[in-house]
Amino acid sequence: ITRHIDSLAKDSKNLESIHIPETQNMIKLFISHSSKDEALVKELIELVKNALHLPSREIRCTSIDGHRLPGGANTNEEIKREVHDTKAFIGLISFASIDSMYVLFELGARWGSGKQLFPLLAPGVSPDILEGPLSGLNALSCSNGSQLHQLVNNLAEILEIAPEPSQAYQRY
Repeated sequence: ITRHIDSLAKDSKNLESIHIPETQNMIKLFISHSSKDEALVKELIELVKNALHLPSREIRCTSIDGHRLPGGANTNEEIKREVHDTKAFIGLISFASIDSMYVLFELGARWGSGKQLFPLLAPGVSPDILEGPLSGLNALSCSNGSQLHQLVNNLAEILEIAPEPSQAYQRY
C-alpha cells in the first residue's frame, strides 16, 4: 500500500483521483438533551437546519430520527468522541434534562474539554436552574426570539458559515 501511495504521489495527475474514505462522520453540532424533550428538540433542529443549512448528517441528536447514532455504534464511546470533537455543542436545559445522567455527563465532558458550550434554556426554565460550573456560562433562552437569533449567529461564527437572513428562518 505504501509503495502504491508513493507512486501515486509522484504523479500529480493521479493525486486528484485518490479517495481516502472518511472513517467517521463529521458531526458539526451536538445537541445534548433529554428524550422527554423530543418536540422541542425537533423544533430546535428545524431552526438550525433552516438558518444554517446544516445537513442532518452533521447534527447529532441521539433521540431524533435522522440524527441518531449509527446502527451498531458503541453508544458510550461514540457519544464521548462526538461530545469532545464536535465544533458546536448545545446543552438543552429543561427540567427533564437536569434529571438525565447522560445529559449531565455530556455537559460535564464538554465543559471539561474547555471547548465552547451553549446552555439553551427550555421555555419556562430560569437560568437559576444552572448550578456549579454551568452557572458561570451565559445561557440563552428558547422563549426569547432575540436570544434564538443570537444562538444562530453564534453557531454560524463557530461553524464558520454564513447564516440565512433572519427573515428566512423566522417562522422556526
